[in-house]
Amino acid sequence: MLQRRTFWPPLLYLATAVLFFLPTFWQQRVPLPLENTYYVSDSIWSHHAPVPLAHQTNGLLGDITGYYYPYMAVAVPQLQQGHIPLWNPQIFSGMPFMATLQPAVLYPLNILFSPLGPQWIWVATAIVRLWLMGWGLHLLVRRLGARDTAAAWSGLSYQLCGSSIAWLNFPIHNVLAWLPFALYATDRLLAQPRSRWFMLLVACLAIQFLGGHPETSALFVIVWGSWTLVHLPWRRPVERLALLVLAGVAAIGLTLPQLLPAMALIRDSGTLVHRLQSASYLGAWSNLKHFLLVLNPYLYGTPLNNRYWGPANSYLESAVYMGTLTVPFAVVGVIAARPRRTVMYWATVAFLSLGWCFPLPGLAALYRLPLFQVGVGIRFTLSWSLAAAVLAGLGVEALLSQRPWSRGVFVGTAMACVVGLVGSVLTLRSVSVGTSSWLLNRQPRLETLLEIAALYKRSDLQFVMLLVMALVGVGLAWLVVVQPLRRWVPVLLLPVLYLDLTAYGMPFNGSVAPAAIYPPTPLMTQLHTTPGFFRIDTLSVRIMENNVSMTQGLDNVLGYEDVVGLRYARFVNRRRKISGLNHNTLLAIQPPAQRFFNLANVQFLLSTVPISTTGPWSLWQHDGRVGVYRNSAVLPRAFAVGAVYLTTPDTAIDAVYAPSFDPRRAAVVEERIPNLPTLATGQSAAPLSARTIITSYAAEDVVLTVDVDRPALVVLSDSYADGWQVTVDQQPARLYRTNAVYRGVPVSAGHHVISYRYLPRDVQWGALGTGLALLMCAGVCWWLRTDKLGSLERD
Repeated sequence: MLQRRTFWPPLLYLATAVLFFLPTFWQQRVPLPLENTYYVSDSIWSHHAPVPLAHQTNGLLGDITGYYYPYMAVAVPQLQQGHIPLWNPQIFSGMPFMATLQPAVLYPLNILFSPLGPQWIWVATAIVRLWLMGWGLHLLVRRLGARDTAAAWSGLSYQLCGSSIAWLNFPIHNVLAWLPFALYATDRLLAQPRSRWFMLLVACLAIQFLGGHPETSALFVIVWGSWTLVHLPWRRPVERLALLVLAGVAAIGLTLPQLLPAMALIRDSGTLVHRLQSASYLGAWSNLKHFLLVLNPYLYGTPLNNRYWGPANSYLESAVYMGTLTVPFAVVGVIAARPRRTVMYWATVAFLSLGWCFPLPGLAALYRLPLFQVGVGIRFTLSWSLAAAVLAGLGVEALLSQRPWSRGVFVGTAMACVVGLVGSVLTLRSVSVGTSSWLLNRQPRLETLLEIAALYKRSDLQFVMLLVMALVGVGLAWLVVVQPLRRWVPVLLLPVLYLDLTAYGMPFNGSVAPAAIYPPTPLMTQLHTTPGFFRIDTLSVRIMENNVSMTQGLDNVLGYEDVVGLRYARFVNRRRKISGLNHNTLLAIQPPAQRFFNLANVQFLLSTVPISTTGPWSLWQHDGRVGVYRNSAVLPRAFAVGAVYLTTPDTAIDAVYAPSFDPRRAAVVEERIPNLPTLATGQSAAPLSARTIITSYAAEDVVLTVDVDRPALVVLSDSYADGWQVTVDQQPARLYRTNAVYRGVPVSAGHHVISYRYLPRDVQWGALGTGLALLMCAGVCWWLRTDKLGSLERD
C-alpha cells in the first residue's frame, strides 16, 4: 500500500543537486574541465595558461571542452536572439548546424537557460538534469509500492551514480535525465489512461530525442520498450499498446525539425554504415574482474589520473559505480523484493548491462544486432545504473517490510562487498615497479603504474574508504543487534551514501573561472582582426582542436564531428599529402595539399614544425611554439571564372586535383551550364575580367556583388548543401555544385547582386510534422478526457 503523497522529495533532490555544485559557486567557477585538457595539450593556450591551471586531473573529458563547449559558444548567442542556428560556417567550410544533433540546439533546457550565456548555462542545465533524475526515479519506485525511504535510496543513488557524474556535461546526460519520468508516465498511463500521463510520456520521449545523442536514445528506446512489454497488462493490452504507439509517433513528430536534417546528414556521411560494419566486441571471462568497479571506482586510477588503464570498451570505466552500500541493497531486492515480475526484469537488465559493458562470452555476440551496435558497450553503464538503483530501493523496502531472507542477505552481501573493496585496495597498493597483479592482468607502463600507486597511497582516499567501512559496520551492528532501530538503518545510512557518491563524483569533473575559458590570445586577436575572409588550418590537434576555433570566431577548414559529408571528407583527404620529408624538422607542402589550401581559402596554417618558405608560404608570426604561416597563393572566398570542365560526381574530386586544372580561370561542375564555355580536358580558359566582393556574410545569409565582362560562374568556397537558395538581382537562380564540394552561380555579363539564404526543406517539412503531431496530441487528449477509455482503467 502506498503512503500518502509527500512534497519533500523534489526539494531533497534539488538540494542535493545544488550542493554538488556548491564548491563551484563559492569559487565563482563553471563546471568545464578546461584545466584538465587544453591548457596542457594545446600549444596555443598552454603558452598563456595561468600557473594554477597548468595541470591535469582527468584528460578523458576533453570532448566537453574541445567539442561541446565550442558548439554552445556559437549556439547560445543566437538562441538569446530568438534564432535557431541552422548553418555553421566555421568548420568544414560550412555545414548544417542543427543536423549534427550533439549541439542539441532544440533541447528545451538549453533554450530555457540560454539567457545565462554559454558559460553559466552548464551549471543550470546540469542541476536541473540531476534533479530530474533523482525525483523521476523516486516517483517510479514509489509507484512500484515502496515507501519514501526506499524510494530515496533509489533516487539518490541514481542521481549521483557513476554514469550520471561521468557523463554529466555530455549530451548523453540530456537523454539519460528523462528515462525515469518516461517509465513513470508509462506505468501511470497503463494503469489510468489520462491526458496528463499521455502528454508527460510524449514530452519525455520527444525531449530525449532532442538531447543530442542518438546512441543513448537507442538505449533509451531499448529500456523503455522492454519495460513497456513486461508491464503491459494482460487485460485488453491492444488498446493500451495503441496509446503508447501514439505517444511514440507524436514524440517523433515533435522532433522532426531536427530529426529530418540529421537523418539526411547521416545518410550523406556514411557514418551509420561505418559504425555497423566496424563494430567488433570479443567476450572474455577475465572481464569479470572489471565487475569490481561497482565496489571500487578508483580501481584503475580514474578519475584522479589522466592515464587510461582499464576495460577495453569503457574509457570512462568508473561509470558503473553506485556507492558501496547500494550493491547489498540491490542484492536484497533481487532475492526478496516484490513485485517479482518487476524485480526479475531489472535484475535481467542489470546483469546484461554489466555483461555488455565488460563483454562476457556469449553476451558479446548480441553486439552484432544493429540496434546494439549503435549503442556501444559503454552506453550500458546507463542501464546498469538505473537497474541497480531500482533494485536497491526495492531491497530497502523488503528490509523495512521484514521480508524473509532480507536481513541475512543484506548482512552477508555487505560484508562480502567490504571484503572486495578492501581486497582491491590492498592488491593495488602492493603493486610495485616490475610486478603485476590479477587486477591489472599485465604490467602497465611505468607512468601508469606510478600514478595508480600514488593514488592508493594517498591518506585522504584511505580515510574516506575507512570511514565508509566503519559506518557500514555501525549500520550492520544496529541492524543485527538493536532490533527497534532496524527500520531507521536505511535512513541513517542515506548520508553515508551521499558522502560516498559526492566524494567520488566531485573530483571527476573539473571547473574553471569563466575568464579563463579560451581567452583571446594575441595570436587569436590578430587573426580575428585580419581583414578579408579566410580560413585557417592546423597540422595537429595539439595546436588547437578544430572545433575550438569557433570560440574565437575563426573559420576552420576542418572540424571535430562524426557526421561529415562523405564527399567533403574525401576532398579533405587529399590534404594529407603534405610532405615526404621528416615532419619533425621541416614540412614541404606538396602540390595536392597546396591545391586544397588554395581552393579551401586557407590563408593561415598553424604548425609547431617549420614549413618550407620556398613556395607561396611565408612565416607570418610566432606564438610560443606555434608558427603561423601565410599562403600568398590562396584563392579568395568568392571569385568568378569564365569557363567550366564538365565531370561526373565520381570523378569531380580527381578533376579538381588534376595538375592541368587552373582554378583561377575555370571551375569543375557536374551539370552542363547554358551560356558558359565547356572546356575539354587539358584545354585552357581565356582570362576573365571580374571583380567579386562579399558585401554581407552571416551564417545563413550571404550577399555578393560581382562585375564581369562576359557570362561567368561565380564560385563561393563554402560547402554545397541542399537547402541553400540563391537569387541573382532578386530573381531566383540555380545553384550548382562546383569544384566538387563548393557552390557556383552562373551570371551574365554586367553588374549583379547575388544573395544566398539557407532554409532547408527538411526543416520546413519537420515544422509541418510538428504541427500535425500537436494536432494528434490534442485529439488523443480530447478522446481521453471524454472518458472513451475509462473502461481500460484498473480495478
